[in-house]
Amino acid sequence: MHVFPSFGHGGVPIRIATVINNLEKRYRHTILALDGNLDSQSRLDEGSPVELVDPEIDKSHPIRSLIEIQRWLSDLNIDLLLTYNWGAVEWALINRLFGKRPHVHFESGFGPEEADKQMSRRVKMRRVALRKIHRLVVPS
Repeated sequence: MHVFPSFGHGGVPIRIATVINNLEKRYRHTILALDGNLDSQSRLDEGSPVELVDPEIDKSHPIRSLIEIQRWLSDLNIDLLLTYNWGAVEWALINRLFGKRPHVHFESGFGPEEADKQMSRRVKMRRVALRKIHRLVVPS
């Protein structure tokens, strides 16, 4: 399961769509777009074993959203959790605390709000959420 802050037309979704298109069809993928934007689905080959999902989680209620994330991780039959960038770090945290699924996190750079200096609360959260992941990939 791939958890993206957005699966709109951007660098990371385009790269992952290309990877999915070049993998064997025996791998199935569930793509969650946390903002509901699934525009990069147009880059996926027809017939690719991909399910696109908008989980409709309201991040303005943090405790409720963490409970919803736990429900999603419990309800889906996931072999591997793949999370992308800061926008999916809550999924990493919940998996670390409750899910225990194999997890790979991709950090593809920082947003403009961290161009000059990383935000200390994000650094601390990443240290907690990503502490026990299987791999951290930094493609940029």
